[in-house]
Amino acid sequence: MNNDAAKYDRQQRKELAIEFKDLFESLDKAIPSLKPSEQEWINQERNNVYRMEDKVKALERLSKLEETVEFQQEFIKKHIQKILEATNCIIQAQEIRREIYCWSQLSYSLTEETGLNYALTTLEKWQKIYISKERGKKGLYLGDLLKWDFYGFVGRNIISSFVIPYLARELKN
Repeated sequence: MNNDAAKYDRQQRKELAIEFKDLFESLDKAIPSLKPSEQEWINQERNNVYRMEDKVKALERLSKLEETVEFQQEFIKKHIQKILEATNCIIQAQEIRREIYCWSQLSYSLTEETGLNYALTTLEKWQKIYISKERGKKGLYLGDLLKWDFYGFVGRNIISSFVIPYLARELKN
């Protein structure tokens, strides 16, 4: 991907979106889903936090919840779903305005590196996944799928290759 959007026709952009979709569907399948009891526990903890009158204690309890592997699994699975929704939106778009909106959504999701890195680090810490081969065979090795700094770079390139050139053309009209 480079900064010359004119080099990408609709079919090429659609093929790129399909590649992203396939990649993130693989990642989604590789990360374990929460058990119903785990999801229920997270929901109960959230409710308990929101009902607390002491906001300082509520924030402390919420911070502890966010450090759990279950919370991070939920976070990353939801985030991947946002990415998949954006890729489906791109693939199904019938008009360029809608397609560019969908590319913007994908870009935004790909550039949210901090939360994703924390979630992946937490999952690795609890041996739900492992990122480096040196960690041994505990968990699921995802390797190159987890280079979020690369995805951030791709997200920024989406803006510079597709979104900004489109908006520049629209503003000239």
